[in-house]
Amino acid sequence: MSAFPLMPILPPHDILREVTLAASATSTAATITMPAGVRTGDLALLFDAPAGGNSPRVVPAGFTSLYAIATSGGWGRHHGVAMRQIASAAEGGSTLTGSAGTVDPGTGVVNSRKILLVFRGNVPIRSAIYVPGVSTGSNGNPGTVTLLSGAGTPPLILWGCISTTAHATTPFETGWTTPTFGTEVAIEALRVGYTIVNRGGAPLNQAVDMTDLGSSNMITAAYVTLEG
Repeated sequence: MSAFPLMPILPPHDILREVTLAASATSTAATITMPAGVRTGDLALLFDAPAGGNSPRVVPAGFTSLYAIATSGGWGRHHGVAMRQIASAAEGGSTLTGSAGTVDPGTGVVNSRKILLVFRGNVPIRSAIYVPGVSTGSNGNPGTVTLLSGAGTPPLILWGCISTTAHATTPFETGWTTPTFGTEVAIEALRVGYTIVNRGGAPLNQAVDMTDLGSSNMITAAYVTLEG
């Protein structure tokens, strides 16, 4: 008989190895709906781009603001990103209140656009560490920005976000946005490209540029590293 008590053998603990997009939603209103089917440990990223004469930034309750960019030092035209780790499946279908925009009198386009992305790991995501990135804004042709995401430790999610005002669409500029994002999601004058780099992958630096649409051209890029 052993002189020492035997310790119980704990079952192996899986680590966060793989992240996928679980759900997404878009809106042209002040509110957006959290997709049904979210789970505890999912990660939500909200991209919010209102514009108009009186459109202050509003971050939904329970979300943490990561950053925001505005033109001309004011909040007439801007976009921002906020993050939330889902605490309960009951959050699915809930209404999130963000920034409100106005209708452009010349075009009739509603200047309030939102994109909500929900990511899920092979195990619940316990923490997401935001790594500040790069940004630029111009009423002319904006310069290319480069996110140094190659220094990140996977698993991670990197993104580029571009917006303007009163345009039906806002494209990334081909040839200057390299490498191509894994996936793009857009609604009117707001576009987000993102790439997931899972454990064992090798992230690259990400260059982002957009077509010059005349005014309020804004570009941001950043990433989050994840743990499960």
